[in-house]
Amino acid sequence: MRQPWELVADALRRAIADQTYKPGDQLPSESQLAAQHHASRPTIRRALQDLRLKGLIETRQGKGAFVRTPPPIAITLTAENYNRHQREGRPGFSAQMHEQGYTSHQDILEVATVPAPSEVAQRLGLEEGQDVVMRRLRFLVNDIPVQLVRVYYDPGIAAGSKLEQAEFIPDGVHAELRRLGVKVTRFVEDFMGARLPNPEEERALQLPSGVPVTRNIRTAYAGDRPVEVMDTISHGEVVSHRFEITLEFLKGAGTA
Repeated sequence: MRQPWELVADALRRAIADQTYKPGDQLPSESQLAAQHHASRPTIRRALQDLRLKGLIETRQGKGAFVRTPPPIAITLTAENYNRHQREGRPGFSAQMHEQGYTSHQDILEVATVPAPSEVAQRLGLEEGQDVVMRRLRFLVNDIPVQLVRVYYDPGIAAGSKLEQAEFIPDGVHAELRRLGVKVTRFVEDFMGARLPNPEEERALQLPSGVPVTRNIRTAYAGDRPVEVMDTISHGEVVSHRFEITLEFLKGAGTA
């Protein structure tokens, strides 16, 4: 049987999800919520604590609880910003978040050698089930989880490198690839659509009920050789992706 505070927390989550309480709105006081939900104030406090821990609300000293406004995050991939961040020795995600005025960090959830899923094997040019090195990460912005990422490498590339270790690489994984003699020259990104999260994703991203996720799979190449596959699940109401392409027309080519 569910606890009374869980029922209150569920009701408030639904009210936030359907925008009865919109981002920035102040929630009713503890006494008002207690009357609305026929619950004690300790029950209300426990429900509010749960919402706060899940990143749905924030409390302000002397003012009460407010619906948290998730930071709108735009991830832009261009040759210019990729090369600039690499020259500066900064991983692309943290560099972009810093430029947008946010703080960010990553949790390294797991680094392991695993059988390659079929989508990954196909993109890396391997047999399904062949061993690959996987780095499983969670990215947070302003302490709000926004992305779950699984990055895969052929063990023939990653062997003996920091890619196999459960540690943060300050200048990024592509700098580590360069130290291994592998220079990324292009990306192919597949947008796999939006859907509702599975229970693991919902917990890890602390998503309110009904909030979708999006999925992108990006393959990095060194020349014609695929060297990395990154499978990203993003908070669907927070993260947007933008790609800019500079077109260089051949001399004498026609225009459409």
